[in-house]
Amino acid sequence: MRNVLKGLTIAMAAAALSACASSPESIKAANIDSQQFAYLTCPQLAEWQGKLTASYNTAADSEDNARAMDAVGLLLLGTPVGSMTHQYTPDQISDLKGRLAAVQQLESTGHCDQRVASTDAK
Repeated sequence: MRNVLKGLTIAMAAAALSACASSPESIKAANIDSQQFAYLTCPQLAEWQGKLTASYNTAADSEDNARAMDAVGLLLLGTPVGSMTHQYTPDQISDLKGRLAAVQQLESTGHCDQRVASTDAK
C-alpha cells in the first residue's frame, strides 16, 4: 500500500510538472520563409525587427507569468492555472521567433548590402 501511494504521488507530480508552462527560451521557432519579407527595405526590416522584438518580449513576459502562476497554482490548488490562462502564448512565441529569424536571415545574407549598392549606383 505504501509503495502504491508513493508511486501515485510520483506520477501525479510528474503529470503536474509536465503541464507547466514552458520557458520562452525552450520554445522552438516556427519555420518562417524569409522571402515573405524580401520586399522590405533595410530601414523597414530594422523597424519590423524592432516591432517583432517588442512583441516577443511581451509574449515572453506573459509566458514567464504563466510559469509563476503554474507554480503557485500547483502549490495551492494542485492545478497549473497559468498554462490554462495562457494556452496560446507558446504558439505566439514560436511564431515571433520564426519571424525574427527570417528577418535576421535577410539582414545577414547581404539583402541590405545589395539594396544599398543598387540604390548607390543610380
